[in-house]
Amino acid sequence: MENIQPAVTNEVGIQLGDADAPVVVKEYVNLRCPYCRQWFHDSKETYAQLIADGTVRRVIKLFNKEKFGLHYANAMHDYVPKNGTYEETVAVLEAIYDSQTEWGPMDRENSLGDVCAYAEGTLGLVKDADTQMQEAILDETTQAGIRFIPTMIIGDNVFDQKITQEAFVSLINEAK
Repeated sequence: MENIQPAVTNEVGIQLGDADAPVVVKEYVNLRCPYCRQWFHDSKETYAQLIADGTVRRVIKLFNKEKFGLHYANAMHDYVPKNGTYEETVAVLEAIYDSQTEWGPMDRENSLGDVCAYAEGTLGLVKDADTQMQEAILDETTQAGIRFIPTMIIGDNVFDQKITQEAFVSLINEAK
C-alpha cells in the first residue's frame, strides 16, 4: 500500500452522506471480495453514525477486476444504485455481499448473464449501470497505483479492512 498515491485520487463514485461533510472516505471495493464484505459488515454501524451526524461522506468506488471469481462482481456492480439514498444503497450492498457465494461461486464457471439473472430474479434488483463512472474508477486506480481491495483513503492515509473501528474513527477525527 506504500506505492499508492492518494493525491491522484478523486471523488468519482457512489456518494453516501452530506456533500459538505468535513471528511471524505474513498473506498475501493469489489462486491465478490470476501475482505470487502468483512469491511462492509465491520464498518456498517460506524459509517451509519458518522454519516447520520454529517461527519463523513463515503465515496464507494466499485472496482472491476479480471481475476477469476472477482470478475463476477463486474456484472453485479451494475445493480448498485448510483444515486440512491443511503439506506437504499446500503440495503442493496448488504443483499449482494450476503449472497456473494451464491451468485459468484469460486469453484465453477458461471456466466456474467447468470449473475445478472440472480441480481434481477433472486435479489429483485434493477440495473443502474454507469459505464463512464466505471471507466473513470479503473483509470483512477491505474494512475494512483491501487491494485488491492479493499483499499480505503482518508486524506493521505491509506488502509485496508484490517484497521480497527477505533483506529478508523481516530483517522476520521484527525482529518476533521
